[in-house]
Amino acid sequence: MSTVTAQYVQKEIFRIVSDVACERNVRAFAIGGYVRDCFLGRPCNDIDIVVEGSGIDFARAVGEKTGKYGSNSWEPGKSPTAANRAIP
Repeated sequence: MSTVTAQYVQKEIFRIVSDVACERNVRAFAIGGYVRDCFLGRPCNDIDIVVEGSGIDFARAVGEKTGKYGSNSWEPGKSPTAANRAIP
């Protein structure tokens, strides 16, 4: 891959996310500021992923593969800003 974006998508976390998405037969997409910064050539390590289906279950699966799993969890009735996160 020889585009300006190659350095952004060759991170190990994208391979892991792709593997989990394939195993679960769901689609996963990088969104937000990371995508913007990729096209603008800015450095960025804050990667947001949206998936079809349960994001919580997906984050747990990614966390199991990486050996890292965030301790923030969303509970019904509480602010959704403290979402589960797999940490690369």
